[in-house]
Amino acid sequence: MNKDLEFIDIDLDNSSTKPSIKGTSQNKNNRNNVYNVDNSNSSGISDNAGNSDNIATVNNADNSYNANTVDDYDSGSDDDFHYKISNESLEETEDTDTDDTDDTPDDAKKKSRKSHIMREIASYIFIVAAAFALACLCNRFLIVNARIPSGSMIPTITQGNRIIGNRLAYIKSEPRRGDVVVFYYPDDESQKFIKRIIGLPGETIFISDGIVYIDGQPLDESAYLTAETYGVSGPFTIPDDCYFMMGDNRNSSNDSRFWTNHFVHKDKIIAKALFCYYPSFHAIH
Repeated sequence: MNKDLEFIDIDLDNSSTKPSIKGTSQNKNNRNNVYNVDNSNSSGISDNAGNSDNIATVNNADNSYNANTVDDYDSGSDDDFHYKISNESLEETEDTDTDDTDDTPDDAKKKSRKSHIMREIASYIFIVAAAFALACLCNRFLIVNARIPSGSMIPTITQGNRIIGNRLAYIKSEPRRGDVVVFYYPDDESQKFIKRIIGLPGETIFISDGIVYIDGQPLDESAYLTAETYGVSGPFTIPDDCYFMMGDNRNSSNDSRFWTNHFVHKDKIIAKALFCYYPSFHAIH
């Protein structure tokens, strides 16, 4: 369309320069043609104006169309796009939730089982620790748990037996003749012995031919002596708060008859033997 306009301008310029006589009619015709052309040009301009209007209209239409299209794209397509993304995100979330929901029971069971196991282990540890602490406290303040390494108390207690003694036995009472007690060895208090109380505070002990005499009177020991005894010892006068100890296996017992310090003070008595629990259970009399 620009070429046509340029072409028309060039013809007009050439026709305005020195026209020839011969070409009058032709010029007339040319004028008419020019006029026509001008008219056509003017009409073309008007057409162009119309076309410009049309172009404007078209452009406006195109712009409006494009604008509408853009707007529609921005609004509709974005909404669709966001809607699709939202749907995809929602589907992913639902899938994730579904997976989590599917995994939750197993995970919950595993966690519950694990926590249950941990609670069980903790309870066992607590029970063991409590039992150990209780045993230590009892062994320190309430009882004596001892193993007998010798045969000096046969037949009442044999070598290797394990016994339980009561530490509180003499808190409110005095030791009695015939009691089997655990005490600190008076010649070496790092050692603990177990013997039977034979003589009480203030008494005089004399042993002749294996028979024990208390203040001149023979002592009946048939309840715990089974073997014939022999030997001569004494006399021994027992101080206050002290006791004379002898083993039931008189012929093989290291007891008060042979110690440098013959007597055991009451404060050195640890416990009264109650029973033997290993290898068999029996009370100690």
